[in-house]
Amino acid sequence: MIIKQIKENIIIILQSIGIVFAICVPSLFDISKIFEKYISNNYVTPDNFFVYFALTKGNCVLAIILGVVIWWNIRGNNGDMQMNRDNSVYHNYPYVWYWYCAKVMGIKKCNLIGVPIYMQVKLVMHRIFDEYPLSDSEYPESKDEKVKVSKMNANNKKIECNLILEDTYLIDKSQIPDEKRKLFTVKISRNNGNDFVRRYNEVFIEKIIEEVKILPEKTVLNIFATTNPKNTLNITRRLFSQVGRGNILHINIFQQTRDGNRLFKEKGKRIASSASKPQGLGAIFFRFFRKGEGKGENQTKRRELESIPYQKRKIQADPDRAENVQAANRKENFTEATFPKTTFMETSTI
Repeated sequence: MIIKQIKENIIIILQSIGIVFAICVPSLFDISKIFEKYISNNYVTPDNFFVYFALTKGNCVLAIILGVVIWWNIRGNNGDMQMNRDNSVYHNYPYVWYWYCAKVMGIKKCNLIGVPIYMQVKLVMHRIFDEYPLSDSEYPESKDEKVKVSKMNANNKKIECNLILEDTYLIDKSQIPDEKRKLFTVKISRNNGNDFVRRYNEVFIEKIIEEVKILPEKTVLNIFATTNPKNTLNITRRLFSQVGRGNILHINIFQQTRDGNRLFKEKGKRIASSASKPQGLGAIFFRFFRKGEGKGENQTKRRELESIPYQKRKIQADPDRAENVQAANRKENFTEATFPKTTFMETSTI
């Protein structure tokens, strides 16, 4: 399997080696010394400015310029390339490799077939690639299939719950990790056990969105899914991409093993958190650009805010407080506002 994965990514690997080699060439061959005669016999002109500057500023500058020029050309040529072209390969690559191929090497398309479900969600959610091409003929739309919703362990409604998505294959309770089986569980299925064809089902997707949106605030959602790439793509774009900004604190996607009883792994892959900030490599850039906050327009707004008395600021920030303060000034009795608690729907089957 590793050999197939290397073969599939050989173009990017060779391109990366080429860029590194280009950066090392000036130091290996001392290019500045080789062109010493050219430098002494010529002077800078608009036509040779770039070359002359690179040759006269030393091997270090020349290496950087040469590497950037070659990388920029490679990146431009990779715009039409598609990642994961071979559907017979299991594309279980690290997230950093996908990020590198897209953001550094310029690949804009990615095939999601053969990619683990948790990685499909992460790639789509973080918008790593511009396009995820999937053929409609490979995923015919299903309109007549009934979608079944069932809820288990309704008496164990905690902040953590399970979402089982039965799509291409059925999911048995015995496949779920032991420590997660007793949690409140919502199971949504479009599979009656007789049809294992990969289909796109709009009703299935809408029902998932509907059930997730009625969960309580700050819910931690454990996902056990056998969804095909097209359904996963649409579920992620329309639902999971809002994780951290809606009622879901974050999601844990449990990957199914590929052999034996196809049990789900004991530990899930955490995809997002309540803070809608970049994670991983993106967090570095996020923290870097935050250093500039408080300057320019932001600094002006801060000064305007500081000029407002503290009590007035709190009233402006909280309309409910403003009403309470006004009522107190009029010596009227008032009752503190209470917020309605989110409740679970009763267990049901559709």
